[in-house]
Amino acid sequence: RYSERALARVWKAERFSWSTTNLLHRYPHQSEFDIKMQQAEVAFLRDNAAAQKVFAQNYVGLPY
Repeated sequence: RYSERALARVWKAERFSWSTTNLLHRYPHQSEFDIKMQQAEVAFLRDNAAAQKVFAQNYVGLPY
């Protein structure tokens, strides 16, 4: 039981890490569309209190 919960938590943390990395970094293979989507996502996070709350919860760590 603990192993299942721990693994689920690890994957949630991995998802957050992956999405944050993709949000904050530029890559040589990115198209103009990819860059615009990235900018839109940053703007959404900047302007949306609910998104900021979710980001903060993930940043400090999800509950067990």
